[in-house]
Amino acid sequence: MVYANLGLLDAALSHLFAVGGFARLNYAYLFVNAAIMVPSAAATVVALRASAGDPARAHAALRRWAVLGGVAGAAAVAAVGLLFAWAPAAAVVDRALGWDVSAQTGVLILWSAPFAGLRLANTIGRQSQVAADPRGLLAWDLGGLAGRALILGFGAGLIGLIASPIGLAFAELVQLGAWWRGPRRKGE
Repeated sequence: MVYANLGLLDAALSHLFAVGGFARLNYAYLFVNAAIMVPSAAATVVALRASAGDPARAHAALRRWAVLGGVAGAAAVAAVGLLFAWAPAAAVVDRALGWDVSAQTGVLILWSAPFAGLRLANTIGRQSQVAADPRGLLAWDLGGLAGRALILGFGAGLIGLIASPIGLAFAELVQLGAWWRGPRRKGE
């Protein structure tokens, strides 16, 4: 659902962006995903291990790991965004791509740090809910997607490309509700 949320919604609403905006988002999200790739893989393993055993203890452990993972993910993405602001690194990227992309892409990457942190926290924390009742996540996921669509649809004209990472952060924040209080079983 995340990749449909990220790619398809941006593509469907790309006509709202300035010329070249969709390409800039794709470049920014390429670097965002690269920054959280290894932490996401590690987070999944940690989450699966932490979710074993007593459900109450497992959920408490998942919440702790989710917070730590979220902070680590946001910090990794912020570091990449700040690297784009550093002139020598920006020059290397721009030269490799053949056009001036670093300045605006770095800003988008920095705005994506909250989304990345929340995405990593959700990757960890949702494991107990996935085990208990994965269909219980659907309403939260759809609610986040609807909110993101509204933010992106209205925000693109008002604040430009920054609406996309803001909408993503909103969607992830909504999805925290699916698991933060603890796993719910079917019928609860």
